[in-house]
Amino acid sequence: MVQVGTPPRDYAVGLDSGSGDLFVEGKGCKGCTLGPPNSQYDPSASASSKSAGGSFHHSYQTCSM
Repeated sequence: MVQVGTPPRDYAVGLDSGSGDLFVEGKGCKGCTLGPPNSQYDPSASASSKSAGGSFHHSYQTCSM
């Protein structure tokens, strides 16, 4: 678990130990499996959230995130 946002909330994360990637599920993510639906990050609930724009998809050999 890590805390993200303002005010901080706890989130389940997927840590890629072979790189510097840290994934937090976003609200509305389809196919996310790290935690329960109510643990997904909601950018509208955080005063410090900023959009990076665009979309993101990352594939692994055994799964997709």
